[in-house]
Amino acid sequence: MPGQDFDASKLDPAIVKGIDAAPKPAQEKISVYLKEALVTGDAKLRERLAVLSRTPACTGTGYPDRAMITW
Repeated sequence: MPGQDFDASKLDPAIVKGIDAAPKPAQEKISVYLKEALVTGDAKLRERLAVLSRTPACTGTGYPDRAMITW
């Protein structure tokens, strides 16, 4: 419910297990996406930061770009 703290104890244990397991494979996918973007020139490293060489799809369904930017 909006405005209330998230209480995982109210969830099915299988859902909690899935939530806990999600970050590692997600970060691995983002890492692969970033490496591919660096190889294709869609991203460049500047001062140890990855910078997209094109306009990021930060709206709509540009989820890989959004995830990479957030990560």
